[in-house]
Amino acid sequence: AFYAICLQYISDAIREFEGTSEEVRVTITDSELALARGDVEGALKKLRKVPEDSAHYTKARMAMADIYLKHRKDKAAYIRCYMDLV
Repeated sequence: AFYAICLQYISDAIREFEGTSEEVRVTITDSELALARGDVEGALKKLRKVPEDSAHYTKARMAMADIYLKHRKDKAAYIRCYMDLV
């Protein structure tokens, strides 16, 4: 029930902030919720959508790196995420 309520709030926020700079923040939060549900690929998919020109691109890539290292044990993907920031 808790996750259903969270999903509804996230869905509402995505619609509310679509096209604004806050949309990316909602996307990152949505990815955190996916991760909490155990949906690692869903979290990564959401984070991949953050555009390079976003002010939150760095945070998204760092979150992706963390997921790759902690959940996938993929050191190469972890490093690639940080290399994308250079």
